Amino acid sequence: LNTPRTTMSSQYDDQAYEEAMDDVHTRFILNLPDEELQSAPRIFFQLEQAWWFYDDFICDSAAAAAVAAADAAALEEGGKKKKHRKKKHQIEEPLPRFKHVKPFSFAMFKFSPLLQPMLPEFENMYEEFNRYKRSISTYGTILLNKDATKVVLCRVYKGKAWTLPGGKVNQNESGKIASARETYEETGFDPQAEL
Repeated sequence: LNTPRTTMSSQYDDQAYEEAMDDVHTRFILNLPDEELQSAPRIFFQLEQAWWFYDDFICDSAAAAAVAAADAAALEEGGKKKKHRKKKHQIEEPLPRFKHVKPFSFAMFKFSPLLQPMLPEFENMYEEFNRYKRSISTYGTILLNKDATKVVLCRVYKGKAWTLPGGKVNQNESGKIASARETYEETGFDPQAEL
């Protein structure tokens, strides 16, 4: 598996990457109970949460800081704020992004002293997690306008497909609660709120 860590170019700051991984490790892995560290699905569910946190908070914050620094430097030089285009003059991401949970998990297995001993079993553990995840029920809601002529759809994360708001039920969670939670997470609308 190639990960940003094993193929990291000089564009990334090693220290910032190490600090980001340490932050995520401390938040999501370090304090896992022993019984959860014995379960591949539980480990990978934690890693999935960690990956979302890494991408949504740590990488996004670092990218925003890089843009702000570039704008400040441009203003100091007497220029105007530049629009950072996606093509030629794009601000480089200060931290590597992981396209999927698997390469992020592999990087975390290599980083974590708790997970490193399990590295030889990584592929088998990831496959066990996938089998288990496919067996979990998915719940969602159908949100319509007052006239029932329009429906709310959510775009798949970093994808092109659209779907109804919903997702997997959490451990010890009812389908009704899961559908409300997922709908709120994906749309900001709380279907349990009294209007």
